[in-house]
Amino acid sequence: MQIRRAKPADYPVCVALEGSVLTSLTWQMVEQSAADRFAVEFRPSRLPRPVAVGVRRPEGDPLQRLAASDLLLVAELEDVQGYLRAMRREGVAWLEEVVVQPQFRRQGVATALIQAARSWAREQGLPALVAEVPSRHQPAICLLQACAFVFCGFDDHRYDGRDIVIKFALRT
Repeated sequence: MQIRRAKPADYPVCVALEGSVLTSLTWQMVEQSAADRFAVEFRPSRLPRPVAVGVRRPEGDPLQRLAASDLLLVAELEDVQGYLRAMRREGVAWLEEVVVQPQFRRQGVATALIQAARSWAREQGLPALVAEVPSRHQPAICLLQACAFVFCGFDDHRYDGRDIVIKFALRT
């Protein structure tokens, strides 16, 4: 497998990749508040049935979004197996999308893409990679934890309050 910068000819292939996954777990947030302290805890919780969770892609032209990326990597063997899109924001590198074709998942493709993004961020002088993941996207949370990302916050008002977003960071 080779990790390389994407070329414009790769953009339509990346857009066409299937990014959804099935999951049977979600992470429930438990808040405890008192006058002198507060605590937030996330616990895995089994769902009554598996649900499909997709990649959150911003509105607009997907080809322009890919072209405007600060970093767009593809993993390929003979064909594109997956891609990673990252942007510089707030002085760090944000992982915006990591998508791997279903038949190549759990084979190290996403991990290799993240390692290459970490190297890029380090070369750019960015101190961390940051990712936001919906609390019901258990596969992505497991991937980030396996890549040594650590919990760094949450946002329960993102996406019109329909889903809690858990934030993870990895020092470069």
